[in-house]
Amino acid sequence: MCIKTLSEFIDWAAKFKDSQYLFRGVSTENYKIEASACRRLRDTDKNNPSKLLKINQELIEKARGLGHDQKDGKQLSDLELLAELQHFGAATCLIDFSRNAFVALWFACQTSSAGEANGKVYAVNRDDTVRFKKVPPKMLTKDIDYFLKPNEKGEYLIYQWQPKLQNNRIIAQQSEFLFSGAQIEEDAKCVVDKDSKQSILTSLEQISGITEGSIYPDFDGFARLHTHNKQRTEPDARFYLRRGIEAQQNDNLDDAITYYSEVIPLQPDTSMLSIAYACRGFAYFLRREFNSAIKDFTKAIEYKPNDAVTYYSRGTAYSLTREFDLAIKDYTRAIELNPEFSAVYVQRGAAYVENNEVDLALNDYSKAMELTQDDPAIFVRQGIAYGKKGEIDTAIKNLNKAIELNPEFAEAYSTRGAAYIDKKELDLAISDLTKAIELDPNDAKVYCYRGRAYNEKDNFCEAIDDLTQAIVLDSHLAEAYLNLGNTYNGKEDFDKAISNYTKAIELNSDDADFYCYRGLTYHSKGALNFAIDDFTKAIELNPRLAEAYLDRGCIYDETGDFDKALDDFTKLIQLRPNDAQAYYFRGLTHGKKGDLHRTHNDFTKMIEANPDDGNAYYYRGDLRLHLRRWEKAKSDLIAAAAKGINVITQFQQLNGSIANFEQKIGAQLPADIVAMLTPPQT
Repeated sequence: MCIKTLSEFIDWAAKFKDSQYLFRGVSTENYKIEASACRRLRDTDKNNPSKLLKINQELIEKARGLGHDQKDGKQLSDLELLAELQHFGAATCLIDFSRNAFVALWFACQTSSAGEANGKVYAVNRDDTVRFKKVPPKMLTKDIDYFLKPNEKGEYLIYQWQPKLQNNRIIAQQSEFLFSGAQIEEDAKCVVDKDSKQSILTSLEQISGITEGSIYPDFDGFARLHTHNKQRTEPDARFYLRRGIEAQQNDNLDDAITYYSEVIPLQPDTSMLSIAYACRGFAYFLRREFNSAIKDFTKAIEYKPNDAVTYYSRGTAYSLTREFDLAIKDYTRAIELNPEFSAVYVQRGAAYVENNEVDLALNDYSKAMELTQDDPAIFVRQGIAYGKKGEIDTAIKNLNKAIELNPEFAEAYSTRGAAYIDKKELDLAISDLTKAIELDPNDAKVYCYRGRAYNEKDNFCEAIDDLTQAIVLDSHLAEAYLNLGNTYNGKEDFDKAISNYTKAIELNSDDADFYCYRGLTYHSKGALNFAIDDFTKAIELNPRLAEAYLDRGCIYDETGDFDKALDDFTKLIQLRPNDAQAYYFRGLTHGKKGDLHRTHNDFTKMIEANPDDGNAYYYRGDLRLHLRRWEKAKSDLIAAAAKGINVITQFQQLNGSIANFEQKIGAQLPADIVAMLTPPQT
């Protein structure tokens, strides 16, 4: 059979898949399977086993005489010495074969010393135990004449040897040696057309990466590639792409980006351009340069618009830049292109969670679970989603399942620990987070969680230690600085708290909550203008952040800017129409403006929002005393007392004595109300 393409060769080699074959390629089809040592013999001696033995014995003797039989402090056996000599070009009785048919084909496609000629690939069935005898390690002590002389029956055995101490070349060529005192016959052969050798070599490089550099990966081979008669060829796009992939696999991201960047100006076909942009985008992604990654993924999509993986990659980059709407759009497109791509459902679910669309997230996690049965990672994601919904017990149930499936799953413990923090079960939280650290001591977020738990237990020293360690592990973890700020705030070390909040904001300037935390600390420090600026910035970033309106409104109220305070409290009520606290604060501000009727209306709405709050009844009752609505006031005070409020103590704290209060309102309290507000005689 004469082949002209790589595909034809693959068809030929496919018939050997049911047995273990060795392959040998020769550049000229007239070459037989014979040892290189035979070429040093006269034609009349080539088939004489005793002459082959003698020439190898002489070679071994000369090498030993010159001390070439030592390697790494060990004396080499005859076979080991011959293998080492052959590596450096000596002619020996050993015949190189390869377990890889492609390697043999590469040799068959080399230019013959005789000029242009057809090549040939031989195949030999090494499973034939009648013909072949393997050389075990214990047989290496035998002299060469043991192998090249006939046995007691006068037969020459064919030996098969795979050296235990392999150099890089033997490994790269997947080599084994055959040798014998007799001729070795092939089981099959394939002729390689001389005019097709170069195109087959090109196909081999593209399909399997086999080149002269990969065949001879050692120092000697490298030197051979750069001899004076090797004409330099300008690297093409495929060369740079391959080098980029190799560099990326070795975590050399700077080199990888440089190589990918060399591909693009060469303007290869659209398929290769798409790969180059996608690979460079992923290298930028690994360097956390997400905007550059997004640009490259976008170019890759332009050249290959139906690649689900690239949409998935760009979506993940968008998620990490908190562009969740864009991320969801990309994930959705990836799912349209490949509905069985389970990882996309998981990532889209995570984006939905960040977008507060938790039910959509849970739908995605359910779909991912259908595609990947009992994946503990998906149970963790479900746990996070239920935690976001406030269903902490359901979250913990899912996390328990994740741990049941994989007791060594660090993220499951850390996420359950975070859930226990939300439940205020801080000892359980610390236990889980400590287990997560044992399993993965380099996860900065787990130290951050545990530091938060210690802070909530007022164990400030332990909290600071953990949060500092989180920053050591990941200096870009904004949440670690945030929680460290919270810890210093708890210690009333406001300057250090503000310093850490500022660092968190530098790392994540788009998170409105960070400004709120710093604003609260400025408020505690008495720096009210700075506090207002932070709350205003938080509102710019998130106009629906109710807490920012509440906190800013309280400062405006405190500084006497009542109209601005009322605007903020009214906005708070629009966002939270059932928030009793919002009506309370707005009612107080109306009162400070002297508009007690609006105060009364707000306190009534406060009770409607939370009818079980005894304080709400007391505040309205107290207001009704000021308005001289005696019966309604009495009714509220009775309701407050029934709900556990000590109305006498509350009255004294707000108004002082009954006499002072009566003087302030210019009226006498009814006797029954006086009785309610008078401490019992002891």
